[in-house]
Amino acid sequence: LTVDQQVFLAQNGFVVMNSQEEQFKDIRRSVAFEQGQPYFLTSDAVYHAVHITFDDLLEALEKEALRPVMIQLLETLYNQVDGYYQASAGSSIASDALLAKNYLAVALKLFNPDFSLPPAVEADIASQLDQISAEAGKDESSLIPGLTDDYSAYRPVGHYTGSPELEAYFQGMTWLGRVAFSLRSL
Repeated sequence: LTVDQQVFLAQNGFVVMNSQEEQFKDIRRSVAFEQGQPYFLTSDAVYHAVHITFDDLLEALEKEALRPVMIQLLETLYNQVDGYYQASAGSSIASDALLAKNYLAVALKLFNPDFSLPPAVEADIASQLDQISAEAGKDESSLIPGLTDDYSAYRPVGHYTGSPELEAYFQGMTWLGRVAFSLRSL
């Protein structure tokens, strides 16, 4: 401790100092276990430690479990809807089936940019994917008639930044959560 810190400690019974550690767990390990000194922990420090632990758990869960499951689910659903689209050729629901198929194709490409789709589907959804990747604010959807979306909402934040898998997960979940199909009046 510096002389000023020693004086403050003598007058107040404690001193606050910058320890240079990144997390509270590092301070606790150093002070309590290595130096054998008492360690005072405030409730905000506990909250911070719990928040960091929860965020690490959520990040691992989304990256290692939820994203792969979503890709598998979307691929299965896309193939099923593609079958409906093929069966609906020439009917009154063909355009709706195509829209549903392309909606799912966008989700698949957001969750897994390397996912291989037929060239015609890639062409159909390219402008929608461009709007999402531009993150340029409110605009009419190039894929879904009548939908105005705020494409800046697709910009990953927090623990979703810096990891291609989590950025893809964030954008895919944003697409699935924001896009709505309005019912037409008859």
